[in-house]
Amino acid sequence: MKDGVADTQDTVVDGGAGEITMHGYTDLAAKQLNYQIAFAPKVTSSLPVIVAWMVNPATALGSLSD
Repeated sequence: MKDGVADTQDTVVDGGAGEITMHGYTDLAAKQLNYQIAFAPKVTSSLPVIVAWMVNPATALGSLSD
């Protein structure tokens, strides 16, 4: 933080559902935010559900209701 401005260029949050990356700044004096945020889902954790929906949606609905 310098002169009321906090910035980041390489923040990464690695979560169970995916990865969030961001860069930008917060200007506390001007009360402004300027961030670019991206989310990349982890498809492999949802792969069995996706395949079930593709093969047979009725079976997938049944498995989700258990």
